[in-house]
Amino acid sequence: YRKGGKSAENVEFLESSKKGGKAAKRITDESWAVVATTKLMLAEKWRERISPTGYWISEKLDGVRAFWSGKAFYSRRGNQFPAPDWFKAKMPQNVELDGELWCGRRMFRRSLAIVRNAGSDKLWQYVTYQVFDL
Repeated sequence: YRKGGKSAENVEFLESSKKGGKAAKRITDESWAVVATTKLMLAEKWRERISPTGYWISEKLDGVRAFWSGKAFYSRRGNQFPAPDWFKAKMPQNVELDGELWCGRRMFRRSLAIVRNAGSDKLWQYVTYQVFDL
């Protein structure tokens, strides 16, 4: 993406370098969130020699990893997902969460297509945010 202008709300608009690409936006005062995404816990393969006693274990969801900064969703690489305002309004403010943007089992491609496209506001109704770490 290449930089565009800034709005009064300190939001930087980015234009896709691909022809016909959709505009995305990044809240410029959240550079700390981009750094935080690089420190997210990654899954590890369980080995039988390690007892699961005392651990919380859950199903591996095949969604899109997303860090919620309290204002916006970010990928592990620090890219902001263009979630619609109505979706973000349902999230807790000023609370950091780690989880998956998920559309259901065997729906990874659909999840990815929705959360990466700034023009897919209506399709976010099929997305849920599955939290697995605070």
